[in-house]
Amino acid sequence: MAISQKIKKHVTLALQDRVLTDKERQVIVAMAMQEGATFQEIDHYINEAESERFKSYHKEQLTNCPTCGAPVPLIADVCPACGCTLRREEHLNSEPIHVYTKESDIIRAENERTALQQQNRTRCECGAPLPLVSNICSYCGRVFHKEQDSEQNIHNLIDNINKSIDTLKNSPCPSFGTILKYRLGIVLFYFAAAFIILSFVLSQGSYCYVSVVCLLFALLLIMYTNTEKDTTTKNDDPKFEYKFQKAIYDAMGAVLLVNEKKSPLQEADEVFYEALYSYEKYQRQIETLYGESQEARQVLAGFAAEIDSYKKQRSKHRNLMAVPMIILMTIPVFIYFFTPTAAQRYQATITTAPTVSEMIGFSKKISPMPNHFVNDDYADFMNVKGDASLMFDVLYPKTDEIDQNRAKYQIRIEPVTLVSTGKKLENADTCVLGILLWDKEQNIVGEDFMPLIIRSVHKEDNVQTMLGKGSGSFDAMFISPKATTSVKRLKEIADSAYYFTVF
Repeated sequence: MAISQKIKKHVTLALQDRVLTDKERQVIVAMAMQEGATFQEIDHYINEAESERFKSYHKEQLTNCPTCGAPVPLIADVCPACGCTLRREEHLNSEPIHVYTKESDIIRAENERTALQQQNRTRCECGAPLPLVSNICSYCGRVFHKEQDSEQNIHNLIDNINKSIDTLKNSPCPSFGTILKYRLGIVLFYFAAAFIILSFVLSQGSYCYVSVVCLLFALLLIMYTNTEKDTTTKNDDPKFEYKFQKAIYDAMGAVLLVNEKKSPLQEADEVFYEALYSYEKYQRQIETLYGESQEARQVLAGFAAEIDSYKKQRSKHRNLMAVPMIILMTIPVFIYFFTPTAAQRYQATITTAPTVSEMIGFSKKISPMPNHFVNDDYADFMNVKGDASLMFDVLYPKTDEIDQNRAKYQIRIEPVTLVSTGKKLENADTCVLGILLWDKEQNIVGEDFMPLIIRSVHKEDNVQTMLGKGSGSFDAMFISPKATTSVKRLKEIADSAYYFTVF
């Protein structure tokens, strides 16, 4: 059966002073049962209304904490016993209740009696006024909190301390692995940047590949993390195609150490500092209210010992985590100091492969053959200007160590400066130039390696373009198509070569 408006008004009237006496409850229950409501129905409604009434109050109305029942100082915003907040922002209904019955007269009389009792509580039994900021009389030393349910509140306080101890004991202890997992994206970006720098400083192209791999893993990790966060995203979501762009933004946030989720260290620190705050709160409560309770002091001492133990373990774990993290971050530094530079590798080549070093450093000036520096077929279209250098290219298998017994060599002549005479050559795009070497007596040298074929670096800037336009000049490079392991044979050619002819 629904509770009538008449009964509801009487309940509201009884709870105006936030105190529901036994007599008020008996009167209201009797009225409701006369209207046909059951005891369980009216009792449930009264309990709900009483609970709702306790949620709305002005702080100035309180003489006792609405949570634990402890007397509270007038200007306190927090209960010194249980720590609950005494300030509320709810708007109270201050409209008068117009109900005039025999039962309402009884309820109003009870409200007046309760108000008188509360007025009498403004002074201690010794006659001194109640203090504003303490629960202890400054004249006789009486603890007012012992007037109501003292033993129960002490047990509640001890239970709260034990809960705080259990929370501190069960708090997660961050390890190096959990920290690395949380910051793996940043670590990968760090190694990507470090290896790209090392690749330029040490002239090691392989480090570029390592950098790219680290960068790709970092982006994949961020995209995977975003997928875990948003499990409802489907392929037909219009935002799905922008996941890669979002991963880029999140990567930038990772580099800037921006992360919505708390780190394991932050979570552990919050538990630790919350324990420190709780300990100070419990200490104040015991000193102010329960100074005679040895059990409360013993439990608080156990809490202090647990905090000290946790503090030592916390410091130890931080130091242990710092060591592997520093080692991890200094890996690129070790690589820099222990990887030979290009100059060091060249010096090692000279030491371990003197023949290769000698051939790499070989260079000899040779001149165009007088009056016959260009073959008759091209003599009307171009000239050769200046001398050129005869050098050797070293070809060896791509291994970590240079084996000079397996190295092969090619003859290279550059730069051969070809200058246009001003005439255009038809079908210049089919022109393929070569070089022949001659000794001082104008005998061909190294016939087994001749002719040396021109090599073009750029498709548009080449000798065919120069001959086709009939203007300009071109620095050409000529390389022997044949490679050999015979250093002796190449030296014989180099010693004999004195002139060259372009044909």
